[in-house]
Amino acid sequence: MLVAVQIFGWGTQFVGHGIFERRAPAVLTNIFFMFIAPFFWTFEVLNKLFGYKDTEILEYEPTIEADIAFYRQKRGFKQRRIPGKVLNKNE
Repeated sequence: MLVAVQIFGWGTQFVGHGIFERRAPAVLTNIFFMFIAPFFWTFEVLNKLFGYKDTEILEYEPTIEADIAFYRQKRGFKQRRIPGKVLNKNE
């Protein structure tokens, strides 16, 4: 059962990064990030289910979105529109 969970987790990680973010997972640049990833996952679950640290996320989200847009522009990706999400208030 644990092996199946690991396979599912790694599979969704690569699919999510490849399709939705179009960026390589950080674990490919530094193998030690695999030890940090469970903390990020736990945080995401706590945030989605219980609203944990919602105000901080809203505060930092524009900075994160700008960083992702800069990365995509630098790599030559065209900017994508995500349904229900405003990427740039000037659009």
